[in-house]
Amino acid sequence: MKRKPSANKAASEHHLKLVVRKAKCGGEMDEVATTHDGPPRLAFHVREVAQMLGVSEKTVRRLKARGLLKPSKALRHHLIPRQQVEEFLAATS
Repeated sequence: MKRKPSANKAASEHHLKLVVRKAKCGGEMDEVATTHDGPPRLAFHVREVAQMLGVSEKTVRRLKARGLLKPSKALRHHLIPRQQVEEFLAATS
């Protein structure tokens, strides 16, 4: 039985689409890379980056392994800084 996505998840997915749209247009992500109830996001989980780029999580992990996306290893979970996503998009455009 599938569950309906929560309102927070739907809002998060909408937010990620805005980030990608802004990044693809060559603009800065500062304007849209914020959560609805908090400060600007500086880093993203693999799943979020995959959604932003429109690829699978496995592809993002491959990009990490190839050194094209460099995660921050300071925390338990490897978070990919927003700047790394921006640089990747700029380098591959």
